[in-house]
Amino acid sequence: MSKRKKTIEELLEESLVPKEEQPYEVPANWVWTKLGKIANYYNGKAFKSTEWSDKGRPIIRIQDLTGTNKGEPNYFEGQVAEKYEISEGDLLVSWSATLGAYIWNGPDAVLNQHIFKVESFIDKKYHYYAMQSIIDSLYSQTHGSGMVHITKKLFDETPFPLPSLIEQKRITEKVEQLLIKIEEAKQLIEEAKKTFELRRAAILDKAFSGELTGKWREENSIDQSVNELLEKIRIEKESTYLGLLDKANIEGTKKPTRPKKFQNEINHEYGKTLPNKWGYCTLGDVIYDFKYGTSEKSDYGFEGTPVIRIPNIGEEYINADDLKYLKENSTNFNALVLEGDILIVRSNGSKDLVGKCSIVQKGEEKYAFASYLIRIRPVLVVSEFILWLLKSERVREQFFSKSKSSAGINNINTEELATTIIPLPPIEEQREIVQKLKALLAKEDEIKKILDLDNYIKALKQSILSKAFRGELGTNAPSEENAIELLKEVLQERFKYL
Repeated sequence: MSKRKKTIEELLEESLVPKEEQPYEVPANWVWTKLGKIANYYNGKAFKSTEWSDKGRPIIRIQDLTGTNKGEPNYFEGQVAEKYEISEGDLLVSWSATLGAYIWNGPDAVLNQHIFKVESFIDKKYHYYAMQSIIDSLYSQTHGSGMVHITKKLFDETPFPLPSLIEQKRITEKVEQLLIKIEEAKQLIEEAKKTFELRRAAILDKAFSGELTGKWREENSIDQSVNELLEKIRIEKESTYLGLLDKANIEGTKKPTRPKKFQNEINHEYGKTLPNKWGYCTLGDVIYDFKYGTSEKSDYGFEGTPVIRIPNIGEEYINADDLKYLKENSTNFNALVLEGDILIVRSNGSKDLVGKCSIVQKGEEKYAFASYLIRIRPVLVVSEFILWLLKSERVREQFFSKSKSSAGINNINTEELATTIIPLPPIEEQREIVQKLKALLAKEDEIKKILDLDNYIKALKQSILSKAFRGELGTNAPSEENAIELLKEVLQERFKYL
């Protein structure tokens, strides 16, 4: 016995969302229908690894839509059902792990599982933007932990606001105009951020070439030259620090040495004439020692000495909000830090993090530090001067010219740090440079905070989409035909073979 074909009235009743279940009010000539009634959604094919190839059509996976695929896509060479074939302009919806709506703009491809190919019976762009606006609602219906997903039944029953076809096109046009303006603003912000980084680098360059304190030198007389300071440092290192710690028997400590052909190195790295009473030296000349951190296991649940790790290395100071601890309190002097010490990231997968450094403040004395960090302890120089010097472009260029990479991990070692060439002014000018740098960089940081508008832009986009699908963009014409007539046409088209 054949199944009775449903009438349009029965289909319409199934497709409309009851008043009490409608998420919010829409214009009187709109209707609330359901996602599953305005389109056909075809799930992708579960391609086996044995079907992958290095030629043919690319297999679209979720990471290919989100831009998180770091390598080449997998390919499929063969024939598939039409519902799995994707062409430029097709509307796709991922329903597992990452929920999202996408317009495919790549080459002809085939579709992997966990993604719907959408055969839409309304304006495709309206469908696309409306899907973006209800993603949060879809997430609230997901199942599972980790790789969450939404079931087809819940997906199909999700309420969807439907205006007339002409209103859909007006909304789409208005949304795209507003999103273009937001994108233009975002580009301007990104350009301003790049300018900020260049300006910051220029400030540091002026600081360590003597330009920043040029007027100060004219107004202040300096008695001690940097050569006299370096001699004083040499005596201090040999007679005081090394003497107290039994000189060469310090565990893990190497006495820094000047690189060969020191003057040639200076000319290569800097090639600048320094102000009177300044001089070039190596980082090792002004540091007591370069010490690797502890490799002992640390954990949040232990109760011993707190350990500074890579996540604790801030732009200027140690961030002590997220500390792990050793099992017991450390009694090893060489594994602890003192006020004024500088900690440098020596090893990381991210090249940007290698060489990042922070200064230790008084409250952080007697903290231990982890093995991916190197502790340097300046002697008779201003620690903050050395900190900012290590952040300058010229010094970081030296780090990366010497750094090594193994299995994707970038590294610098104590010898490379010790032989890094630095410009050094007298102690009074070091203090003045730090003071001026702090004032200038504080102003720059205020500018940067203003430019950190990513969350605001994201919220603005969502606000536009929210208004669009509430009929609040000023595009709706109340006198136009009710969208229920469009819904009838859609249902007749979708179910004409049933």
